[in-house]
Amino acid sequence: MEQAIGTGEWLRMMGSLVLVLVLAVACLWVWRWLQNNSLGGRRAVRAQLAVEETIQLGVRHKIVLLRAGSQQVVVGVSPNGMTALAQWSRFNGELQQVQEQAHEA
Repeated sequence: MEQAIGTGEWLRMMGSLVLVLVLAVACLWVWRWLQNNSLGGRRAVRAQLAVEETIQLGVRHKIVLLRAGSQQVVVGVSPNGMTALAQWSRFNGELQQVQEQAHEA
């Protein structure tokens, strides 16, 4: 003899399901909020390592301009590995621009 689920039991099951879903969404929101705010305002600080630009030379070869702190590095990337092609302080170009503007004035 099968017994049908009563209206009270059905409502209690649906209420429990809604409660679990609300708790899951709340936990995800809190987790995301903690990730964004646990850095203590460091989000505004620029990352020390960044890919500034990439040029694709072929299907498996490219040249990448990387910024590492105050240095810029040009790297060749191929299936055999990575090779540093050039490196300079990224402030050299800015210094030259300031000097040129000073001479023009």
